[in-house]
Order: sequence, then C-alpha cells, then structure tokens
Amino acid sequence: MKNIMLAGEDLVAVDAVAAKIMGVDPLSIGYIRLAHQEGLGVGDLDDIAVIGEDISNINFGFKTKYDPVIYFDRFFRNSPLKELLFKPPLFRFIVFLSDVYRGLWLKTRGRTHMNRIMKTEWGSLFQSYSSE
Repeated sequence: MKNIMLAGEDLVAVDAVAAKIMGVDPLSIGYIRLAHQEGLGVGDLDDIAVIGEDISNINFGFKTKYDPVIYFDRFFRNSPLKELLFKPPLFRFIVFLSDVYRGLWLKTRGRTHMNRIMKTEWGSLFQSYSSE
C-alpha cells in the first residue's frame, strides 16, 4: 500500500498526477492526452500545481497490460468484422460475455485484492463509513 491520497478540481490533472506517481508518462495515456488537447483539463505535469508532497521523485513502477476484454475490443474495432460485430443482436452477446468475464474476475482475483486492501488502514477507514 502506498498511502497517498489525491484530490483536485481538475480530474484530468488528478489522473495525470496519479499516472506519474505510478511510473507512467501521463500524456502517453490516450484519454489524458485527448482530454488535455481538447481543453477538458490539464494533462501536462509542467502545468499542474501539486500542493503537498513533492512527487518529482515518486515512481511506484506500476506495470500495465491490456486485459482480454480491452484487447479484443480494440482488435475487432479495427478489423473488417466491425460492421458485423458492433450491431445488435451480436453486440449484446459480446457485452454479455464481457459482463461474465468481469463478474468471474471480481469473484476470484478481484476478491483477493479487496480482502488484502481491507486489512490495511485505508480498508479500515472505508469500512467505517456508513452505508446509508
């Protein structure tokens, strides 16, 4: 657990700072770069005022990879089959398969991650919140 909290009014900037401390160049992430280019927020770290801890030397060294759902989505969106695959009712079936995959992941690997997190100080804080 890294024990850092981020907050801000500009969610693009918050995501950019989160990417930086995870060890990823924020502008190499498509949605941050696009949001920055479109003026929806600030994605360039040189233009973000970080108040609090100095993040310039923080790098948690996160490794990223595509999950199967994202990989196949991108593959099929760029294939000649996209005209067939992204029209109902086949598309509904593909969404159903994605939901099944995510549900299985949550019940197996996701649950393991959440159990580990709930044993931390942050997990205890989360559990102390009212569910009302």
